Amino acid sequence: MTVPSWVRIGAKCVCIDDAWRDIFDTGSPGPFPQKDEVFTIAGTISFDGEYFLVVAETHVASDYYAVSAFRPLTPLESDVQLFSFAFKGGAASPRREQVPA
Repeated sequence: MTVPSWVRIGAKCVCIDDAWRDIFDTGSPGPFPQKDEVFTIAGTISFDGEYFLVVAETHVASDYYAVSAFRPLTPLESDVQLFSFAFKGGAASPRREQVPA
């Protein structure tokens, strides 16, 4: 597995799966990331081809969490910009040439 392109130090991400104790016993007393909480990536660790995140908000460098339990936090305006061409017919929209039939 390769590390996703959005995983970089300083990037914001959101927890989408908080079943930490169900997956493995980390030995850490927690607190563990909770679903829908936003975090800042402080580092990455790789074991056997799998990638894990160290998040700044836990303040414990030895705690790491599977990348698959997070997704990138994308500002709403970025999402809207992706589809704005459909509403405005702007420069980003695919154009078709008019040709006689």
